[in-house]
Amino acid sequence: MRAKTTAARVRQGVKYGIVMAAVYSAFAVFVRLSQGPEPFRDGGVSVPSLLLAYFSGGVVAGVLVGLLAPLARRLVGALLLGFIVAMPVMYFITIAMSPVEEWDGEAVGVSMVASAFLGPLCALGVRYVNRKLDAGW
Repeated sequence: MRAKTTAARVRQGVKYGIVMAAVYSAFAVFVRLSQGPEPFRDGGVSVPSLLLAYFSGGVVAGVLVGLLAPLARRLVGALLLGFIVAMPVMYFITIAMSPVEEWDGEAVGVSMVASAFLGPLCALGVRYVNRKLDAGW
């Protein structure tokens, strides 16, 4: 992130989170329009709950990125930040796909495993793109 103050980083992070949520939401709506309700019914999720999970996760992740952006200065910090930021997103998606009575430790465990894999992987991608942009890509 290029913003200098914490408040500016948080605003920028929330904007990115909302943009990412909109991209994922557009894909979900496309799937719903092109394939009907079956993929969602088979996955045990409704489109509105999935969209709510995407936008909730995007906003919370954006706030976390803004607050913790200095961690990303080093590779290990970026990987850790990726894990931390992925946690709420994965948790919201997990609970969107689960009945209320299953919102327990298992949902947290599934979220942690998914975050441990996807968070650092995404952080590497973001770090790579940011370094290319800084080099005039």
